[in-house]
This record gives sequence, structure tokens and C-alpha cells, in this order.
Amino acid sequence: MNTTFTKMPKTISISEFRATLATSLKKVKKTPLIILDRRGGESYVLLSMEMYNELVDIRTRAQKNKNRKDSYR
Repeated sequence: MNTTFTKMPKTISISEFRATLATSLKKVKKTPLIILDRRGGESYVLLSMEMYNELVDIRTRAQKNKNRKDSYR
């Protein structure tokens, strides 16, 4: 899957997330979702497992490339 990440995913309150749980989870399959705490404290990012795994793969490839470049120095 080629996931497209936007600079600012949709943001909802934690109350809205609870109220629309099923719908929100369906939307997360396509794009990340930012969930804000009631008091404006912490924020959470919800990703599908596929998107999370893709991010891990991207980071792993970037780290390998960095290590290769560092070994040439």
C-alpha cells in the first residue's frame, strides 16, 4: 500500500472520537487521525496497522542508508 500522509491529518476531540468510534476507525484506514485531550493537554495519533508498519519500514530503510553513508566517511 502506498500511504499518503498529509501535513495535518484530521483532528477531533476525544469525546467526538468516543461518539464516532466505528466511523473514525474506518477513516483511519485511509489517513491518520489526531485525537485531542479534553483539556488541550496530550494529543494522540491513531494509525492503521498497515500505516504504522509502513512508517517502521521507511525508518528502517532510512537508518540503513544513514549507516551506509557513515561507513564511507
